[in-house]
Amino acid sequence: MSRDFKYTYEVEEHTVDVRHYTIQSDVKLTEEECREKTTEVTLTDGSEHVMKNSKVKFHGIEYGADTQITVHGEVKED
Repeated sequence: MSRDFKYTYEVEEHTVDVRHYTIQSDVKLTEEECREKTTEVTLTDGSEHVMKNSKVKFHGIEYGADTQITVHGEVKED
């Protein structure tokens, strides 16, 4: 049997994760080209993807520890 509750809250959790890459290239790249190349490599520490004139290496992820919470709904005051 399903129960109806009086209040419903939608909660969003925001964190910042930082991914580290190295791109080596025979030609000068734009910021957009760098961004595109990061999508070519597998997100496994140390993985590399070699292209015609460049190589991208993934070094890992730093997971965010500073979580920010947003609660939507009728919240009781402390």
